[in-house]
Amino acid sequence: EVDDAFLEEIERWRELLARNIALRNKNALSPRELNEAVQLTIDRIIFLRIAEGRGVEVYGQLQEMAAPPPSLPQMRREDVEFRGGVYSRLCDLFRKADTRYNSGLFHFKEEKGVSGHPDTFTLSLSIDDKVLQDILENLYYPESPYVFSEIPSDILGQVYERFLGKVIRLTPGGQAKVEEKPEVRKAGGVYYTPTYIVDYIVENTVGKLLEGKTPTSASK
Repeated sequence: EVDDAFLEEIERWRELLARNIALRNKNALSPRELNEAVQLTIDRIIFLRIAEGRGVEVYGQLQEMAAPPPSLPQMRREDVEFRGGVYSRLCDLFRKADTRYNSGLFHFKEEKGVSGHPDTFTLSLSIDDKVLQDILENLYYPESPYVFSEIPSDILGQVYERFLGKVIRLTPGGQAKVEEKPEVRKAGGVYYTPTYIVDYIVENTVGKLLEGKTPTSASK
């Protein structure tokens, strides 16, 4: 099961990504874009890792992204700096996912019948390999104790709710600071809505409106 330890690990990733993206892309992003870039990167990685666990994606492909290039097998990873290499390979994976999944997570160009604005900036970001290696390697045993095939489908919702309680802001010097929102701090934190309550609300609101309708009639 997803527990607080896993969600706290994801928050650690958020701090790492926020600081590194702000550092490597100085004056290129607004605070809104920085928040969006961090959240999308984490959501995409988690989505693909769960897809691996369920046999939809090739198992271990994210882990391979964290490995040094094949041309440098004899060198220790800490001695090799190939900035942008890991993220470049990740972006290739994200583009492939755009062709496979009808999801706003992977929406990089205008498409007929797809609502919402495409993401036109995250694929061109610079992110240090060391940060992404840390995140990707912690998605697999023995670093990760989680069985991703068993992680519930609403994990991204839980992650998103956690993110709603904090905001990434840029200091005058361009550094990223992750801070709890004042209203959340006053309320004592963010609490995830249990699945059974969500199911009840949906069943008695949207569910009532869709009773007896086909997908075609419901879309009108």
